[in-house]
Amino acid sequence: MLCLGIVERVGADHGDSDVRVRGDEWLLLEGQAPAFFALLEGQLDVFKSVAGRDQRILTYHPGDYFGEVPLLLGSPAIASIRATEPSRVARLDAADFHELITHCRVLNGEILKTMADRVGRLQRLAIESQPAAATVIGHHLDLASHNLRDFLARNRVAFSWLDVEDPAFGDRLRSDSSLPAADDLGGIALPVVVLADGRRLEAPSTREAANAVGLQTEPDHDSYDVVVVGSGPAGLAAAVYGASEGLRTLAVDRIACGGQAGTSSRIENYLGFPGGLSGDELSGRARQQALRFGAELLVARSVVRIEPGETFAGATEHGITLEDGTRLGAKAIVLATGVQWRRLDVPGMERFADRGVYYGAAATEALGLRGRTVHLIGGGNSAGQAALLFSSYADSVTMRYRVPL
Repeated sequence: MLCLGIVERVGADHGDSDVRVRGDEWLLLEGQAPAFFALLEGQLDVFKSVAGRDQRILTYHPGDYFGEVPLLLGSPAIASIRATEPSRVARLDAADFHELITHCRVLNGEILKTMADRVGRLQRLAIESQPAAATVIGHHLDLASHNLRDFLARNRVAFSWLDVEDPAFGDRLRSDSSLPAADDLGGIALPVVVLADGRRLEAPSTREAANAVGLQTEPDHDSYDVVVVGSGPAGLAAAVYGASEGLRTLAVDRIACGGQAGTSSRIENYLGFPGGLSGDELSGRARQQALRFGAELLVARSVVRIEPGETFAGATEHGITLEDGTRLGAKAIVLATGVQWRRLDVPGMERFADRGVYYGAAATEALGLRGRTVHLIGGGNSAGQAALLFSSYADSVTMRYRVPL
């Protein structure tokens, strides 16, 4: 407690180091620049992103300190911290933290013990977390199986894939009692989704699969301040800005957050990330940010009609109709519908779409290309990224373009 008293005095000497947070306010978000904190008053919850969702792992009380792990490892913040009630903390930046542990041997030794314990907890969390929310059984070149796998992957839902044509398929069924027996698959429509709780879905729609794995598909309200159509980078940014201003915000996407950018293996020209990042990482961070501000993110839903200025629910609002007839009102609508891939104008090509011919190059498909011959049509950035990615798995990758590269 003597060294924690030193932390409190340091906080008093530096006005901006004496931090007060309101209930439900975030003190720190995972991935931000780290700092060292000592909780003086109140209570804080610690959240760790696991499989794209925030999971509460710890609660801090007055006298607890935290933030030493990323500072000593030289990494960004490894967890998010939110106040459950009005709280006060002393905050030290990296330079003050290192000076403190240099001059306080008792705290130095205590911090190293605490750090070892917390690293161990994170390792156990990674091991104990369910690696897969579902198992998908189907044919590799079946259109419905491909679309379902793509939908789950783009929504950051961990799942296992079993191809009925894989020579090891029968052995896997016999070794896992939670999976259906091979004889039972004869009368079942594929793909089959086996959930962690034992439920089975036969040839589910994307909306049925989304509901089963806990994705939001239904709006919580009949009326919103802002409705964003599309949730690529632009749509997610609009959702973050709207929700952060206290507006009731809803974003609707027919597939998943991230849009076309979410399928990119590498993005190097996005503001704020000089080292680049994957499209999946970008969309995952933006999704978490929008959810933390209270935005609703609907997937597997489509907007089919917009009626500007319609009187809805007793107020003059824009009317919005979803694909199943659900009607919503909105004071403002942001259209962030993005683009679609241009289709290849070759006779008969549509017969093979999603059955060997694919538009886009999602990183999640790379493993399925082992031992195959791949031809990429196009020579832009996306094609170059796909060639680099797929060449690590496929037997050969050939780029075809109408003019010299």
